[in-house]
Amino acid sequence: KARILVGKDPRRSSYTLEYSLVSGITASGGDAYLMHVTTTPSVSYVVSREEFDAAVMISASHNAFCDNGLKIMNSFGEKADDEFIAKVESYLDEEFEIPLSVGDKIGKVEDYFVGRNRYMSFLMSVPSNSFKGYKVALDTANGSTYMIAKTVFSSLGAKVYAINDCPDGININASCGATDVKKLVKQVKDFSCDFGFAFDGDGDRIFGEAFGRGKAVFFQRKLQNVHSGNIKLIAKGYDFIGQHAEVFGDYFDVADFF
Repeated sequence: KARILVGKDPRRSSYTLEYSLVSGITASGGDAYLMHVTTTPSVSYVVSREEFDAAVMISASHNAFCDNGLKIMNSFGEKADDEFIAKVESYLDEEFEIPLSVGDKIGKVEDYFVGRNRYMSFLMSVPSNSFKGYKVALDTANGSTYMIAKTVFSSLGAKVYAINDCPDGININASCGATDVKKLVKQVKDFSCDFGFAFDGDGDRIFGEAFGRGKAVFFQRKLQNVHSGNIKLIAKGYDFIGQHAEVFGDYFDVADFF
């Protein structure tokens, strides 16, 4: 049986899409493993390191809560190739049918919180130094990173000042996060944080700010297309960012499909 990993962001429609997607997977004879609310990088990480055939992240990334979509990944944690996406689209256009399973051939559904926990453990294992004594501002965009980012930085010893970390299904990316960083800038300055990070809705984009010598320094990067190695963000001479931003671990080429 195919083993399919499924994650989602916290927007309201993600839950409905998850139910429909899992119903289709199991009706077709596959097994679905649910990571629940998690980040796109975490799904890429887990599917590439454990025995899964593919993964789907339910998210509209940096877009408003009323949008949604599917990010389909292969077993290497990379976006599915064009040929596979074309087959999915052909199926949706009813150009062919997939026979439904019956009896004991129907797939199963399993909670897979352990995958998200393993991803966080990996992130916390990467830095060679403690973050104790550092103050970190986080804007999690009321999205998928609301728990992971705070847990990782706190566990590494940092004092965390988080904002936009209470998702309600409709406030994701709402004037916050990586697409609107004014609140992060204010948070860093108000609390004299050493640095800050703003994420988008599914955690595959990051905006950072380092604060020092009375001047804010900005850097921005979309997390993509490097299957081996870690994020290394350098902020114009602020060595601390270059040394420690790798806490976010591997990142992958994952495209948005709507």
